[in-house]
Amino acid sequence: MSAPKPKYNNLKVVMVQHNMDNRTLAQFLDMSVNSISLWRTNKAQPDLETIHKIAGYLKCDPRDIIATRTWPAGPSQGELDIAKRDKLKQKPKKAAKKTSKRSKR
Repeated sequence: MSAPKPKYNNLKVVMVQHNMDNRTLAQFLDMSVNSISLWRTNKAQPDLETIHKIAGYLKCDPRDIIATRTWPAGPSQGELDIAKRDKLKQKPKKAAKKTSKRSKR
């Protein structure tokens, strides 16, 4: 069984809250009803300009349309890698043996 697909927008919820159907929004945006349907099901995503147009039309904040994402507590793998790299850089390097340049006679 595969993991659930991430949700990128809350358009479906916001449209229900504003009693908006696909056809009305499609007419406002001069787009196909199919495009709106794909956005509502998160199979495709509107660009930011379109999100702002939708938010203006529905008189809501664009952030209401964009899905928020929660992350697990603690540092990310990238942060751990950077910390490890920085720690390695801070270790003092062993002094190289100095060789004498005296000529042998």
